Amino acid sequence: MSTRTLKQQLLIGTVTAVFMSNVAFAKKLPDQSFDLARAAIEEAQEVDADRVASSELSLAESKFQEAIEYNNDGKDKVAQRLLDQSMLHAEHAELEGMQAKADVAFNEVNAALRSLELEIARP
Repeated sequence: MSTRTLKQQLLIGTVTAVFMSNVAFAKKLPDQSFDLARAAIEEAQEVDADRVASSELSLAESKFQEAIEYNNDGKDKVAQRLLDQSMLHAEHAELEGMQAKADVAFNEVNAALRSLELEIARP
């Protein structure tokens, strides 16, 4: 015969049931949330953000990976917050990459304009 009382056994059973229900009903974010964040990171990579905004892009990628881990642990709110932060860092990196490309184009147009002005000024 067990040395545990019926009360102790019921308590252990209740605690186990609550724990298992929390594990079974742990929420996970939909794949679409991760797809959007991954797309934001890829868009930043397409404009060479890793060259001009590597720290922002690295933050986006690390927060994305953390979000996956938290989501797998059933911590959907933390995962969603990390995904949001990942997207913001990716968008910031993308904007910096686009700005760098715009600066290069602007400098090329300015150089061409100066060249034309010099050509016009020749006698």
